[in-house]
Amino acid sequence: MGSGSRELTWPLVGRGAELKRASTLLRADRGAIVLAGAAGVGKTRLAAECLDLAAARGFVPLRVSATQGAAGFPFGAFASLVPDLAPSTNLLEVLRTIADAIVGRGHGKPVAVLVDDAHLLDQASAALTRLLATTKRAFVFVTLRSGQQAPDAVVALWKDELAERIELHPFAAHEVEELLSAALQGPVDGATVHLLHRRTQGNVLFLREVVLGALESGAFRHEEGIWRLGVSLPASSRLVEIIGTRLSGLDERGRHTLEVLAFGEPLEVELLQAVQNQVDLDALERRGLVRIEQDGRRLNARLAHPLYGEVLRARLSPLRSRASARALAKALATVGARRREDTLRLAVWSLEGGDSVQPDLMYSAATTARQRYDFRLAERLARAAVGAGAGFEAHLLLAQLCWLQGRAEEAEQQLGTLVTAATTDVHRALLATTRIGVLDMALKQTDAALQVAEEAETAIENAGCRDQITAERARILGRSGRHSAAIALAVPLLDRVSGRALVSACFAAGTSMGVAGQAAGAIAAAERGLAAHLQLTGPPLPFGPYLHQVIRCAALRYAGRLAESGALAELEYDKAVEEGSVEARSFFACLRGWVALTEGRVATAARLTGEAVGAFREMSWPMWVRNALMIRAHALALLGDVQAARAVLSELDALRVPPLEICGPEVPRARAWIEVSAGDVAQGYEYLGEAATMAQQCGAYALESIAVHDLARLGRADAALPRLRELAEVVEGPLAPARAAHASALVAQDAAGLEKSSASFDACGAVLLAAEASADAAVAWRRKGRLRQAVSAERRASALAARCEGARTPALTTAVVVRTTLTPRQLEIARLAVAGLANKEIAARLRLSHRTVENNLHAAYEKLGVAGRNGLARTLEIS
Repeated sequence: MGSGSRELTWPLVGRGAELKRASTLLRADRGAIVLAGAAGVGKTRLAAECLDLAAARGFVPLRVSATQGAAGFPFGAFASLVPDLAPSTNLLEVLRTIADAIVGRGHGKPVAVLVDDAHLLDQASAALTRLLATTKRAFVFVTLRSGQQAPDAVVALWKDELAERIELHPFAAHEVEELLSAALQGPVDGATVHLLHRRTQGNVLFLREVVLGALESGAFRHEEGIWRLGVSLPASSRLVEIIGTRLSGLDERGRHTLEVLAFGEPLEVELLQAVQNQVDLDALERRGLVRIEQDGRRLNARLAHPLYGEVLRARLSPLRSRASARALAKALATVGARRREDTLRLAVWSLEGGDSVQPDLMYSAATTARQRYDFRLAERLARAAVGAGAGFEAHLLLAQLCWLQGRAEEAEQQLGTLVTAATTDVHRALLATTRIGVLDMALKQTDAALQVAEEAETAIENAGCRDQITAERARILGRSGRHSAAIALAVPLLDRVSGRALVSACFAAGTSMGVAGQAAGAIAAAERGLAAHLQLTGPPLPFGPYLHQVIRCAALRYAGRLAESGALAELEYDKAVEEGSVEARSFFACLRGWVALTEGRVATAARLTGEAVGAFREMSWPMWVRNALMIRAHALALLGDVQAARAVLSELDALRVPPLEICGPEVPRARAWIEVSAGDVAQGYEYLGEAATMAQQCGAYALESIAVHDLARLGRADAALPRLRELAEVVEGPLAPARAAHASALVAQDAAGLEKSSASFDACGAVLLAAEASADAAVAWRRKGRLRQAVSAERRASALAARCEGARTPALTTAVVVRTTLTPRQLEIARLAVAGLANKEIAARLRLSHRTVENNLHAAYEKLGVAGRNGLARTLEIS
């Protein structure tokens, strides 16, 4: 949903250490703190918080602000606090009189005085500020802008150790995230946090204005429970005014220099001087408008803040922009394009400047932009290359870029026109690989993708190119849920192929081996595929090297190596955010959410998969939108938010993604947990049976182990145990054996075995399962009459559950006394009754007679000492 304009409350964050220090210093009866920092860093806000803190300690708060206008008058800043004065030529006597009057405003209480923007104080006000810092029953908070000339008396505050100077720095990325989440009252996606931090450089004033402008324009949107930027950010009118004031007072040469920098920063000083003669960079640097940095042997100039460039670009006329671009292109061509980024810059400036287009230059630059995940720029350059007569590879790249930006139909149309242009086996393989990806992943036309693969295998004579298509066919089989067939086709290729064929074969083998429970083989294939991918030259494949890390993360998760999987996913997520890769970020946000769900961090899982849904939608990748929605629905169900979970499932169903797909069995599993959360455990059994059957038919044994174990968790351990034991022999890693051991202990009501299962799950990182196993152990101990052990197990279950962010499952929420007292059948019927089903409906659901349901329900009432369904509901739930 869109956000619209809204009032925001911006809490103070990231300044806890400074407030704590102020609290300590306020214990004295005199003193001062100087808060220094750049404009907009939050000095005044922190000083105001310090003043409130002083007021809470019994100080009488007073506040004055220095301005340029008041600086021309003695005591101008303190005018509101200065008493009527008798004529005197003794300045010290006047200062003491004023200081005494200010302290007298406390009427016996100490006073705390905030002096804002002290660098603008007149000399008399500065002297008074220094005197107040040494006056009993007075404490002074001073703010000043770093880098500005301050009066000597103000400087003396910290030089003479009369005050403690605290330098405030711009916010780090995590502090920006904390502030945004608090102000917007909800989580913000990682790419948005990174973009806003980079754009504002952690300046709180700029951050606030950018966010308000984005909310007003609709660029900031709240979707899937998370805030994200959906379109490019406009510069708000207020922000333009603030920055325009800082850029005022420049002569024509200085303004033109900043405009050229805004258009092409960072620029080598040599290049900038070639464009703008006699530029005084020292003066611009002293004014805080330009930074000069060393980059290897180059000396680069850039604007002091990214937002300066945005404001300057917004004010540039089209003619002036074109002139700047043409001048930069000419200067760069003169000095020579020596680095890869020089080729990209030369192409962009030539295009912007209206110069003649060189197809090879445009294609090379488009390839570089694609590798840097700037798809819009890459498409623009590729179109220019195609328009200038570039060949097959530029056309192919343009089609790939359309696909990567969510325009799969357009991409397929373009690819269809290239069939006759692909005159070599290398080109035929490249074309077929891209078409397969578009048809299968984006357009959900698996049969058409297989047909393209089969036709290409027939047409291609080169063995290596043909092997690449065979590997792609294996990928299609894996993506469509035929993992055994995919493994049989892909694994033999690993022994004989190299280059692009090896990359595709590793992708296919790693994906299906991971879900089949062959973690070691999947991880080895992913590592080998990544190494081969990074060594490729020539036209890029339609998918990036990051996908091999996706495979590795998934294999580690299936194996129960959750800490490793989560760490790798987080590392790759951060890398994707830094590089601006929407595709990589979406995958790793989804994987981080999936790992979090497996661990039991259900709120985190819901948040991360909400981010992934938005990113996958941006690229129009329905299969992965479905997967992210699936995990999100499951997480919301475990949080007890059934209504939200059902809404997410409705979105999922509307996508119409084929059920037999790589993660297909997880969809009925998510449905199961929604029903369980709603109180319909019997319906949950039905969906879990469907998930287990689907996984077994697909050869997705890692997923089957999970679904079958869910049945054990919900009271069907006796039926689940035989298959779990078989799967423990098939699925690699510690988690599958731990599931079988848990089911075995449940069947035997082996309290010690259940405690051992809890420890095993905890060692894997599956904290929710560990909490449930401890709760199971508590029930088993109570049934044996071992109350001390039962209490210990309950405490452990509670401690583990506290790490699960509010997760609610029957094992954790059903009171131990209930689980101990009622038989499994009585508990099952009681849960359905509490969910609101009539006795006749319960009988139909469980395939029992109406009399059997009534008898079991009355037995439950008697055992628990309740009178009816209302009492049963109160007793059944812990909370």
